[in-house]
Amino acid sequence: MSRISRWRLDLRITNNIEQGLSPSSHSNTVYHIYVWYAKGTGALTVKEYLNQARDLDKLIKAKKEQILRLNDERMNISSVLSIAKVQASHKNDKIAELTAMILDLQDIYAVDITRRLRLKYDIQILIDSLTNQTQQVVLTERYVNFRPWEEICYVANYSWDSLHRIHRAALKAIYDQYPDRFDLPTKKSA
Repeated sequence: MSRISRWRLDLRITNNIEQGLSPSSHSNTVYHIYVWYAKGTGALTVKEYLNQARDLDKLIKAKKEQILRLNDERMNISSVLSIAKVQASHKNDKIAELTAMILDLQDIYAVDITRRLRLKYDIQILIDSLTNQTQQVVLTERYVNFRPWEEICYVANYSWDSLHRIHRAALKAIYDQYPDRFDLPTKKSA
């Protein structure tokens, strides 16, 4: 079982249609923000903290695909309903519902993009606090640019073992600089 849990910081997005509100009541949307933490301590290890941006990036890509699919569905419903010559009010209701859902998802998407930018900025500041430039390059490539280990080995011209030795030393250096901010790494997370 993962040591990582999430904690709800704010209110969750509510789907206006499921709550019986009209699709135009888009302003009633409320947001949930999740903060990840390690169970028992409330703090993340350095590696867990740095990986948050990658995880958030995956989530953003999934939401973008979902928005694109819903837009396609909306267009398909629009064309199917116009072919079937259904009453205009019924057609408009379906399209309005989908449009409201898409607008809600786009708001969530925008919030997540802002969170990712803020998190990447914070991560880069943390990485820049290292005095060793090689460690800075390795961590930036991995946790800001999201490059796979193999590509970092090639670009930085290091062997797999050397690269991971530099990575471990960089994580330890960050922990040593900020012991109150991060949890101690376990054997598995280092």
